[in-house]
Amino acid sequence: MNENIYRGTPVYTTVCALCLDYDRRAKVLEERSEGIDTLLTYQYLNEAIDRGIASVCEEGIRVAMREDIGNHVGLSRTEIYYISDGTYKVRKRKSIEAIAKELHLI
Repeated sequence: MNENIYRGTPVYTTVCALCLDYDRRAKVLEERSEGIDTLLTYQYLNEAIDRGIASVCEEGIRVAMREDIGNHVGLSRTEIYYISDGTYKVRKRKSIEAIAKELHLI
């Protein structure tokens, strides 16, 4: 794992915050309630998050993984209870790293 994305580092915190705000941006995009520059930025951010998670996780767990990252949900509270502990931890860590790469943070 890249040393820039350990818990508490600025890159880790940024990725988590952007995942947490994903649904708000998606709603604004759907409603088209902001200017074009804002909409393009929101689209870029959400698509980068989607690409990052898609590169690590199968479709059925992507939304839950994004929500876990944004809400700082760990293994004990995840909705993805049906995958093994080790698999969950690896996919979450790799998802955060992949999102950071897609956003050109690392």
